[in-house]
Amino acid sequence: HAPYAAYKNGDTRMATDISSTFIPYDIAFSQPVEDGGEADGWLQDTVTVYFKTVNNNLQDNAKPLIAQYYVEVPSGGDITIGTTQYKKITPVANSVKMCTVSNATNTVTYTDVDDPQLLVNGRVYKMEFAISDLMNGNLQGVNTRYHAKIYTRMRTQTKGKTVDEDKTDIGATGTFTSLPASDSMKPLNVNFTQLYDLR
Repeated sequence: HAPYAAYKNGDTRMATDISSTFIPYDIAFSQPVEDGGEADGWLQDTVTVYFKTVNNNLQDNAKPLIAQYYVEVPSGGDITIGTTQYKKITPVANSVKMCTVSNATNTVTYTDVDDPQLLVNGRVYKMEFAISDLMNGNLQGVNTRYHAKIYTRMRTQTKGKTVDEDKTDIGATGTFTSLPASDSMKPLNVNFTQLYDLR
């Protein structure tokens, strides 16, 4: 089985598994700039994602994990799987952290991760993605029915390849009938949530 990202609602392995997260907005701030409002209405610029890396293959679970991140787009994608197009996105600079719990103090330590494409099995990661990367060309500002998905594509380092070769391969553009069996591509739903109504 391919390794995968198990999305979490926090920065520990024991945090609850989730399939969705939320971005707050205020529709009162979604008015056009010329009318005195902010065009988008977002109450934050990024969405924070936590996930645990999971590789249940006992023969390969000590190998590095290679990752890439995508959103669905209607056109202009970097890869096409079946009839769906996906565009590569990159976590916000300096936002990627490995989360380690100290049993002695029950605290979490964040360690900087220099390369978000190179991960370790069984660890929890925190990273942020820019909301602008999730909009898929939506120029209408806030839409209460709008949602997006962030996909984490992951594989174990391939036998006979270097880490750099695998990173180049997983990031290559192209069209596939289906995802390679060596890879997983787990989605996280990102929903937009109205928190306030100031009108």
